[in-house]
Amino acid sequence: MRLLSCATVAWLVVSIAFAACVDLPDTSTDVQIQLIAVWDASGCGPPHRVAFALEDDAGDTVSRSAPCDAGTLVFDVPRLGTYSGQVYAWTLDAGSGTTDDVSIDVEASITRWDLPRVP
Repeated sequence: MRLLSCATVAWLVVSIAFAACVDLPDTSTDVQIQLIAVWDASGCGPPHRVAFALEDDAGDTVSRSAPCDAGTLVFDVPRLGTYSGQVYAWTLDAGSGTTDDVSIDVEASITRWDLPRVP
């Protein structure tokens, strides 16, 4: 009888420990919104990064960069809406190069943005 009782206690301890480690699904209502910027990597020229500095209507800023030869950059934005700012070429030696003023309407949870030219 004592052996059964110890086995039951051990089973309860293992079950509780296992239940504490189970990952529960995220129940938050936050929707992840992604902006995918795409450009023609064959027109990059000398190695540099393509940098984005965007601001939405609420004043929240989003800044990211990627190597030009990657041809794409995916980043999360806080909300749907219009984002405006600058896209520019950047190198460690020379800092920022050519700058383009841009505006993009993010109207879906995943928005593809084809840049008209390579910065």
